[in-house]
Amino acid sequence: MHRIAALAALLCSSAAVAGPHVMKWRDPEEPRALRQAVQTASIPHLNYYGGPVIAQVKVYAVYWGGNVDATTQSKIGGFYDAFTQSGVFGWLSEYDTNLTAQTGQTGTNQHFKHGSFAGEYTIAPATTSTALTDAQIQTEIAGQLKAGKLPAPDADTLFMIHFPKGVSISISGANSCKSGGFCAYHSTMPAAVAGTPGNVYYAIIPDESAGSGCDTGCGDAPAMFDNLTSVASHELIEAVTDPEVGLVGNTYGPPLAWYDPQGSNGEIGDICNAEQATFTAGSGVKYTMQKEWSNSAGSCIGASVDDYSFAVAPAKLSLNAGQTGTFQVTTALTRGAAQSIKLSVDGMTSDISASISPSTITSGQSATVTITTSGSSINGAHSFSIVATGSNTAHTADVDVEIAGGDSNHGCPAGDSRVLGLCVPFSCDQTGASGTAWSLVLACVVLAMSERRRKLLTWTSASKPGSR
Repeated sequence: MHRIAALAALLCSSAAVAGPHVMKWRDPEEPRALRQAVQTASIPHLNYYGGPVIAQVKVYAVYWGGNVDATTQSKIGGFYDAFTQSGVFGWLSEYDTNLTAQTGQTGTNQHFKHGSFAGEYTIAPATTSTALTDAQIQTEIAGQLKAGKLPAPDADTLFMIHFPKGVSISISGANSCKSGGFCAYHSTMPAAVAGTPGNVYYAIIPDESAGSGCDTGCGDAPAMFDNLTSVASHELIEAVTDPEVGLVGNTYGPPLAWYDPQGSNGEIGDICNAEQATFTAGSGVKYTMQKEWSNSAGSCIGASVDDYSFAVAPAKLSLNAGQTGTFQVTTALTRGAAQSIKLSVDGMTSDISASISPSTITSGQSATVTITTSGSSINGAHSFSIVATGSNTAHTADVDVEIAGGDSNHGCPAGDSRVLGLCVPFSCDQTGASGTAWSLVLACVVLAMSERRRKLLTWTSASKPGSR
């Protein structure tokens, strides 16, 4: 119970706004279900508070000295390149800022786009201390910028700073990679401190290798690099959706951007802390990321959430028997990357036919469904579905074709009527006020069904091997 109470207290403190925003270190002995239950005790929803976002991020990997883990140095650039081109940066459009903020002011009118990996830099820190504060890190970054050892930042720049094993970082008494501490954080350096025209955005990623402490409390994946990319994705997406959190006081207002003030929810990654997913880059390499919160989906989602809108017009065609008509299919990319979509028709009756051109399209393209009737097509409404089956998502639209001037006897021989889907002799299909005639109708239906069953059994028997 002591660990449960401590965990609840830790998570409930994560919604504090002021200063660097941390990703909490998690007790590996605590059940995942408990962690998630505490995190989502309230229904999450990110509010917009009027601050800027990083609309088209340029990620720089910065190595704190030459001893950063070799695997990290050789592979993290590939991850940042793949991640900023992934479907996550497609669905982030739901957090565009062309809206009115919670506090009533006009938003910054920014629209998220796919980002890029802009390069990697190894710096030689002036300080050799292995116990650093955030203030010391800011001083070092400012010095490296002034010396031209790091590229001049703009409004889209994000420095992802990776540290070697053995370097610990502290913020207000909390330490990296330790119980009660944090796995990583992102923050904002004021322009006056950085000596730059604008504020500087950065994220701090401690070493994740075995024995670091972050290897036990910062991810559930077996491989160190997978937990590293999970942590990095958490901070990267939080930084782009709330880059100036480091300048915010204890109030919900600008420059705070997207934030959930409820309980322990906090920023977009905090709500989904410990929930990992994978995605495959265009190169075919599979990477691990942390899921992020989507207001639109109402859940934590990964990168592979490509989707599209699907519409068919008109909803109903009215045709004379022997005529043709068309439905127009339109699609539009709404989330993630475009996907291949196969179009088909389901539930079409046998007396009309449909053709689709083209039958396979890509999100954002259109197609035509041509309906062909004959002189013997049955009068009345014919309902069916036009189905779009994408490589990741499927959609369906129900449509109707109303036919006139064709077969008015519903496909039954002359003298019969269709009752309950069966052709019944006209003499049976007579109704009277007393209800007696309906009894006759039902009797005729039973007889018709019996006759159909007899024919089916006769056909089945004749089709068996050895039958004559």
